[in-house]
Amino acid sequence: MRKREFYEKYSGRKVDRIMVVTPFIHDKYPDKVKAMALSAGIKVFYPS
Repeated sequence: MRKREFYEKYSGRKVDRIMVVTPFIHDKYPDKVKAMALSAGIKVFYPS
């Protein structure tokens, strides 16, 4: 989220979506991590 704010501030352009691509989610509860990211407006892509 901070990187989005930084980009918007210095480029003057609005970010309409945030995506993260990762090879894995290293957490005991990956579904919880995905839900938290989605609630923050971040789409997570990873192999299933």
